Amino acid sequence: MKYSNKKLIIVLLLSLFFSISVANAETITATVEGNNPADEVNVDGSGSITNGDFLIKDRHNLDRVIGDGENEATLWAFDFKEDGRFQKSEDSTKDLREFIRKNILCSAKLTLTMTPGFNEGINGDTIGIVGLKKFVGGIPYSAPWDKNDTRDIPFYLTSFYTPSEIDNNLKSFPSGYIYMLYYDDALISKAKLELDYSSTGICPSKRSIKSVSSIPRAISDQLVNKSSAGITFFPGDQFFPGDQFFPGDQFSLGDNF
Repeated sequence: MKYSNKKLIIVLLLSLFFSISVANAETITATVEGNNPADEVNVDGSGSITNGDFLIKDRHNLDRVIGDGENEATLWAFDFKEDGRFQKSEDSTKDLREFIRKNILCSAKLTLTMTPGFNEGINGDTIGIVGLKKFVGGIPYSAPWDKNDTRDIPFYLTSFYTPSEIDNNLKSFPSGYIYMLYYDDALISKAKLELDYSSTGICPSKRSIKSVSSIPRAISDQLVNKSSAGITFFPGDQFFPGDQFFPGDQFSLGDNF
């Protein structure tokens, strides 16, 4: 009887502990959006188009029509200073950095609204955070996935990047932004990044990468890190979020992604 009471007390204490941990979990969110379909525009090799918050270039720097989701590089910036927690702040950058300092990152859920440029087009595509040397290869999905079939696909980026890598990227110049690059056979019309933090030092649970539906093993086995070697990419003060992107020759992609 005494043993049962001790066991019950331990269970109750553990439940209380994890309830407190969950209660102290806080999420900051950034969202970008574009049109679907996007305007298809004929550009020269160094040209680009903006689709809402997204910048699109041809991956081979060819003269052609872009905006159709085929062989394209899509760039965008998540601005976490626009999260409701910081919108009314007198110094949103300072408050965001202080928030990161006081809390630990538990998960980073990225959700992409994607439309393949052609049937099964996204097989073998890659995505990554600009400035980090790992890109995720092999987008998880359930076949068939035909052209013009739009889906929301979630990724947990902490399966590929450490929390400190994401935090340091968010704090680096320009502070408050996370720049991302998608490569290459889908139109991205919406992207949302949710960063879950804990103020207790304890993360409620460990999350792994998932898709909305089941992932065929042949596809899930492709979820590996790829090097960003072959990419010449200069963020910093050479481009800015929203409609202020300045690509030109400051933004170039090699073919050997």
